[in-house]
Amino acid sequence: MKASDVVINILAKHGVKTVFGYQGGSITHLIDSIACRNDIEYIQSYNEQGASFAADAYARVAKEGLGVAIASNGPGATNLVTGIANAYCDSVPVVFITGQVHTFAMKGLKKTRQESFQEVDIISIVSSITKYAITVMNENDLVEELNKAIRIAKSGRKGPVLIDIPVDIQGKDIQWNDSGVNDAIFEYYDRDLDDSFSQIIDLIEQSNSPIILAGGGVNQAGASGFFSEFVSRTGIPVVASLQGLDAIDHTDPNFVGFIGPFGNRFANLALQNSDLLLVFGSRIDGRQTGKNRDSFANNAKIVHFDIDEAELSHFVNEDISIQGDIGAILEKLNKLVDSCCEYDFSVWREQIDNWKCRFDDVVENANDSKSINPNEVVRAIGNVLPDKAIVCADVGQNQMWVAQSLRSKRGSIRILNSGGLGSMGYSLPACIGSYFASPTSRVIGIMGDGGFQMNLQELEVIGSLRLPVVLFIMNNESLGLIRDMHLRYYEGRCLGSEDGFSQPKFRELASAFGLNYACIDKLINESELTEFMNADAPILVEVKLGVGTTLFPELMGFDSLDRQSPYMDSR
Repeated sequence: MKASDVVINILAKHGVKTVFGYQGGSITHLIDSIACRNDIEYIQSYNEQGASFAADAYARVAKEGLGVAIASNGPGATNLVTGIANAYCDSVPVVFITGQVHTFAMKGLKKTRQESFQEVDIISIVSSITKYAITVMNENDLVEELNKAIRIAKSGRKGPVLIDIPVDIQGKDIQWNDSGVNDAIFEYYDRDLDDSFSQIIDLIEQSNSPIILAGGGVNQAGASGFFSEFVSRTGIPVVASLQGLDAIDHTDPNFVGFIGPFGNRFANLALQNSDLLLVFGSRIDGRQTGKNRDSFANNAKIVHFDIDEAELSHFVNEDISIQGDIGAILEKLNKLVDSCCEYDFSVWREQIDNWKCRFDDVVENANDSKSINPNEVVRAIGNVLPDKAIVCADVGQNQMWVAQSLRSKRGSIRILNSGGLGSMGYSLPACIGSYFASPTSRVIGIMGDGGFQMNLQELEVIGSLRLPVVLFIMNNESLGLIRDMHLRYYEGRCLGSEDGFSQPKFRELASAFGLNYACIDKLINESELTEFMNADAPILVEVKLGVGTTLFPELMGFDSLDRQSPYMDSR
């Protein structure tokens, strides 16, 4: 069988139904192998970065849990790099396949910069942002290397891999025995830690004000069911990191909100006043603790569960640290909790409810009476989301407004973010990947006028294929977070964030790409938002915010999480 046919066969055996990419001379074999079959689809992006972000989102949403992006050699491969780094930082299993020049035309160990046109050593470039990367120089190694790469991508702490295949290798005939797929290797907790689990149960029983911090590791482990069960059995309130916002239904009475420097004030207060903090699949980094890490939950005993041993006791001191698969850990905890007495944290939950009533971030974040409040817009979107909706946020103020205020009233949803890398331009191609991963789900993109322009060429995919996605552009005519920094620390010199920054006419842009257009510039009409959600055609919705729209509450300097600006008495 031709090597390129084998590659596509292996991907199909692993359940991949969609491959994203950009056609090029060194990958024509591979894409032609897709064209010759009907069980796997090729979606042409309009920049390789768009393909990489689409594959990232596809992997997060799809049942098979594996994304694939393909690009030609040279600039095609280097255009993937941002998406590779994004998947690495957020632990997303994506297989990146790049074409390469002919084996006989590669420079090898020569000291010349290039031997051939568009020749780049992509392996060296991505070595620090992949779990595994290799150029396959012998066709007989291809099957083993591809299966190995997929297994590595899906095992332990998940992440991206890259297989670089010279064009002549792709066209050769090789022997292939269809022996099925190699299952991923999952790392379970060490059974010798059973004593630690008993200690954890004791800590829960002794606690008066426990809190759970849910991270992205819950969904990455496919453990949301076990997690909800644990929360239900214990009644412990739940706060979330940016990546953990969709770990539990927002309708669950135990769900509190988003923590961090821009987190919900009441969620930060709950965390800071807890006496026991259980962390499931979250890195506990500066985006959660703020700069003053010593003050983070400093009255609580901290128990941290994570698949990656390097993340345990890394940023804060922990009382108990357990490495392992979050699903296996929760399954074990649920059995132990089930055999214990019932827990009563009603007084603690009443205190949290009181904070939630007093510190409504939507009211708090009103910027001025003449402008639309972005948090109210985002809350209204959440109110009309259908069940199983997928929301793709971008990076900047819009991302924090989503984290603060998007709450679904109709069951489970997914919220996708570029979390660790924080790459502007993620949302639009992520909507495309999400749609192909789950065509029956309503897909919504929320982005700023800056991030939108980073990958606006991907509107062509949405418009030409008539993908029924809803794109909200939060237009405050600036790079809002950077402008706020300029105003605070650079005496109002807003070069690049406001001065010299502009945006296209979104109505005309929507028309050019074949999307419907709507504008929200005054009142927020939930009936109109519902119509957008029910439409069978793509629509771009411009939300016109005031130029000075800013983001509250915010953690300043070395303040602790419960001391966000503007300062308020939390007693």
